[in-house]
Amino acid sequence: MAPVTEIVVLPLKSDADDKTVAAVVATNTQVLLSQLGCQRVHSCREHEDASKLRFFVDWDSLEAHQAFSRNTAAFGPFAKLMGSIADPKRRTPPLHVSFTPSPPTILRNSGPEAKSPFVEMLHFYFPGSDDGCPEDVVRKATDVANEFLIQVLPLILPHGCTGETAVGWTLERDIRFRDQSCRALVVLLGWTSPEAFMTARETEPVSKLVRRLLSPEGLEGLVGYELVLVNNTTVERGD
Repeated sequence: MAPVTEIVVLPLKSDADDKTVAAVVATNTQVLLSQLGCQRVHSCREHEDASKLRFFVDWDSLEAHQAFSRNTAAFGPFAKLMGSIADPKRRTPPLHVSFTPSPPTILRNSGPEAKSPFVEMLHFYFPGSDDGCPEDVVRKATDVANEFLIQVLPLILPHGCTGETAVGWTLERDIRFRDQSCRALVVLLGWTSPEAFMTARETEPVSKLVRRLLSPEGLEGLVGYELVLVNNTTVERGD
């Protein structure tokens, strides 16, 4: 049973006020941390779209999260409270990612151990079937992503990249993206600020590496990608 990070995107109701959202996050964070196998909870609004709330939950294993989902006494009230602020028309199923390193300490964006106030989060989508995303494609894409990080880090460190990274695949192969069932390679990069990220991204050497990464010569078979910035608050088990 390997550790996993659960990723939840929670679109908020238009009438969900900040005070109510904060209260729900605080209450349900403690519910999660009381579950066997839950180590920490990171949460934030998306930098680009504050109407979307994100949770990153570090579990000892997928089975630990599944056990919580089956615990109706705990999960029922948890889900009901979360549903009170969530827009049901825009909700998507949670994802589970096996990151290297695990746990992905880069997501600890707050507190004394935090090194990366902001994290660039990239989802690279590939066809999710065994035929479309066999293990050789997984290995090659992972190697390409890691090589990209090796090449880009010296270029972006002077602009405010913290040097923290994490890479991992979703366990799910049925993520809906552009009307396809996909699997996602998730890459995390740490930054001191959104402005640092934008400044570095606009330099020609970095842009050239990004264009190569997204080309057929880079991530072969890529369906598309998504990028968001997150600025988490982290609560550890036992805090």
